[in-house]
Amino acid sequence: SRGNPLNFLKNIVFWSSLILIQNTNCFAENYIREYTTKDLPASISIATGVTYLKFEQNFPTGINKNFSFESFDLPYFKVLLTVSSSETSFFKINFLTYTPSATNSSAQVSVEQKRLNLGSFGLEYASFLFSNSRYQLLKSISIFGGIQITTFPLLTRVNTTTVNSETFNSNLIRLGIEHHFSFTEKWKILSLIDYSYPVSSKETEISSPTFLEAEINFLRTLSSNWNIGLGWNIKSQKYQVSSSDIDPVSNQSFRALQNNLYSILFLNTAYTW
Repeated sequence: SRGNPLNFLKNIVFWSSLILIQNTNCFAENYIREYTTKDLPASISIATGVTYLKFEQNFPTGINKNFSFESFDLPYFKVLLTVSSSETSFFKINFLTYTPSATNSSAQVSVEQKRLNLGSFGLEYASFLFSNSRYQLLKSISIFGGIQITTFPLLTRVNTTTVNSETFNSNLIRLGIEHHFSFTEKWKILSLIDYSYPVSSKETEISSPTFLEAEINFLRTLSSNWNIGLGWNIKSQKYQVSSSDIDPVSNQSFRALQNNLYSILFLNTAYTW
């Protein structure tokens, strides 16, 4: 009946449920609309250029124990994907490859397999930690860190007059700072400096490392989505390398000291969406 308290309670539950469903749908629609239109940009940058490599490797013992060469080669190729995770932080995924030639500077030693396929793949997280600072210089500085799988060059001795060019992989922890500076509406400069440290490798071990890198990139804005740029990257890598393999010249476990300098001049284009 109309005066039954149970029916009255059922009506309250029915109408309350209907209002709750409508409000929930409205909230969900607003949330989806806000989420899908939220301005968290991403960008992809492709760079190509030339690589200069000054390579030095010294064996502790044996005839012709010091080896060095210089190369100037094409191509250098790099892809960088940047995805924002918030207004002040972003992820970076990068892949690069270059193929210098191991041409001996001394006529006393010949080189087998002269082409070196080098490169790296990395995942990093960056953040503008000082975005609330009142100083513009601090606002434009991001701090980044991540892990990078890097391919290094290596020379092994076949005999006293012949060496073989090889490569090995190592995992690096990379930490650095990057400065984002816009000096006009169309031009900006990206500069970075970082330090890397090896944490693991399968067969070849790195010890006493000094890995430093610096880069400067001049970017010109073409539109709201496109940029082009000219950049220069320099890497200094000094380390000892060892493995359980036997060096046929010394009849001991392989050991060597490397001191390498990479200088890369590149052109790049970037698209932001």
